[in-house]
Amino acid sequence: MEYTQKGVFAQTELHICFLDMKCPEKGNVHEFLDSLHVKREVLATVGVEIDDKDYLSTIISSLPMSLSNFTSNQLATTKLYALTKTIDPNALISLISEEYERQKAQRSRCSTGKSPKEDDRAHMTVILTLI
Repeated sequence: MEYTQKGVFAQTELHICFLDMKCPEKGNVHEFLDSLHVKREVLATVGVEIDDKDYLSTIISSLPMSLSNFTSNQLATTKLYALTKTIDPNALISLISEEYERQKAQRSRCSTGKSPKEDDRAHMTVILTLI
């Protein structure tokens, strides 16, 4: 009975630790979300089940503010238009990863100091050389 109680306590602690996970500031969100998925599976193998509701909550709360807002908007849209009123966590992770890459590319363009027209010209030059 003592081991059962300690096991339940350990499982509860693992569950809480999972719910409190955060993406490191300026960390790679795509890699973090991949690791979150893996950790969820690892926890399941030791008897700690993270249901979709907790998983979605952890995804949102673990993200930087810009992606958290994006994700909340995706969930709100899903509630309005999806028959199930929810979204598959893997589909949500895919959407977040795409948005992260878009934001990263946008920051990269802005940090080069080029005007949008210069960037467009450079992009068109690359495309034309490929043709």
